[in-house]
Amino acid sequence: MAANELVEPLTQAMIAEAEDLHHSNNARAWGSREIDMTRLCGLVDQLGADLPALPPALPAAFVIAVQVICRALVNVPILNSRWSDDGIRVAKNIDIGLEIGTGRGRLVPVVKDASRLSLAQLAGALISATQRAAAAPASVASEHATFTVGNSGAYGSVLSRPLLHDGQAAIYHFGTIRKVPLVTEDGIAIRRLCFASMAFDHRVMDGGTSSRFQNLVKSGLESWTLESAAL
Repeated sequence: MAANELVEPLTQAMIAEAEDLHHSNNARAWGSREIDMTRLCGLVDQLGADLPALPPALPAAFVIAVQVICRALVNVPILNSRWSDDGIRVAKNIDIGLEIGTGRGRLVPVVKDASRLSLAQLAGALISATQRAAAAPASVASEHATFTVGNSGAYGSVLSRPLLHDGQAAIYHFGTIRKVPLVTEDGIAIRRLCFASMAFDHRVMDGGTSSRFQNLVKSGLESWTLESAAL
């Protein structure tokens, strides 16, 4: 060690993440969409007491986004899979990993069978996942997701290029929701927009399949209604 250096000790999460990234991203590709969240943000206030109290890093709009992603995975199941030497293994259940940045490595607690949950149940399960990771980070190391989502916008990120986790074909990240001027048919309007980005294993799917999935998420969020929440 040089005299002008300090050694920052490695945590088990950091070591596991390094191994994960080394083996999982050789065939990574990437895509993004700009999503108009104006309508959805207006509806969120109407949910009121139908949802449990959510922490700042887990806003209602993100919970809705996870629900929309689950429904898109039902329609494009190849995203809910992993590459193996004997074929692409498509999971029967949708187990959503919630990527949590700790500053000392990524943790991914998992919500099992997320596609079968109502919005209120999903919110509760996501809250439980964040609490589980915060209370005992080592306890989430052995959890295995089939698809991972992250809310990098909670930390101020506008657009990110997420990295794949081992044994998954894709990961989806949401940036912060911003008020921006947008050209419309009638002029210029202030809209709430966010970038959503997805990294995927190009061995498992091509760009067309990736685009189909991303378009389903975009349209699902932009057309979301209170009735679709299935509270």
